[in-house]
Amino acid sequence: MSDARFDAPHHAGAVTMGAKVLVSLVFGLLIGGAALAREAASPIGKVVGTLPKGHFLENVTADGQGALFMTDYVGRTILRYRGDDGLRLIRALDLYPVGIEQAETGFVVSAHSESLLDGTAGTGPNLILEMTADGRVSDSFAVPGALFLNGIERLEGSQFLVADSLRGVVFLVNTKENASRIWLQDVRLEPADPASHVPAANGIKIRDGLAYISNSARGFLLSVPVDDPRPETLEIVLEDTVIDDFVFAEDGTLFATTHSKDVLRISPDFQVGIFANEMQGIAGGTAAEILEEADGSFLYVVGDGGLFEGLELQAPAVVRLPIE
Repeated sequence: MSDARFDAPHHAGAVTMGAKVLVSLVFGLLIGGAALAREAASPIGKVVGTLPKGHFLENVTADGQGALFMTDYVGRTILRYRGDDGLRLIRALDLYPVGIEQAETGFVVSAHSESLLDGTAGTGPNLILEMTADGRVSDSFAVPGALFLNGIERLEGSQFLVADSLRGVVFLVNTKENASRIWLQDVRLEPADPASHVPAANGIKIRDGLAYISNSARGFLLSVPVDDPRPETLEIVLEDTVIDDFVFAEDGTLFATTHSKDVLRISPDFQVGIFANEMQGIAGGTAAEILEEADGSFLYVVGDGGLFEGLELQAPAVVRLPIE
């Protein structure tokens, strides 16, 4: 497999020290207090693609045909990974892309017009982009009232759930009508300290009629019925565990990134263990996807190389891990 490397785009965003240090400290405190290791595991990880140090692989989705599409927040680009083609740039943007999710034709991206890295995220429009598989932006529209659009999950058809990490809500977005409304709002989705810029409502996935939402700032994993999304039906299913984004395996096991060196394996009854860490190449893990390949099931983890976490800065990587 190729290990593609890119030169930093001329428009790559700069990380101001104030914002970086503040987020690093808060994430470090949260992760330090999290209940993590209840099991040991050491899959053989392989780095299959990297970007230059200082870039920020933020989210990833699978297209159902063996390819992964991912966002580079700092580089303001969309990338594609295939085992036979490596990591490739498919689109440069004038926005900061965050979440990405498969759609009927191509994929949908949440994006900021201003950067969280210099402390201005939430001061400009937050947008939804519709993109084709070859990277063409076919449509875009702003989500009124959004402050920090993040993780995306497809509900059905042209309807998507999008977490807002600063406002502490989940939006329902309709890409056919270019419309949006608040789908769920509750204090448990909100930041613990809005001034910290640590994302609150973050990753979101649907399984068995429930939408699962991570609140990174509060260390919560929550669930709510997709057919009855009210505060009264919102439930905390896991506490004291920092989760950035996550993905479900077929058996209900949840693999979660922590925006640090650990990837968690969480059983269907919410027992938490460490699946992988820096020994497998994880540094600042932000999101994960599962691909079924000829030689088995593999978890792909993307990250920022330790940009925020006070770790020794490394090249942001795509890491391939076998799932036993």
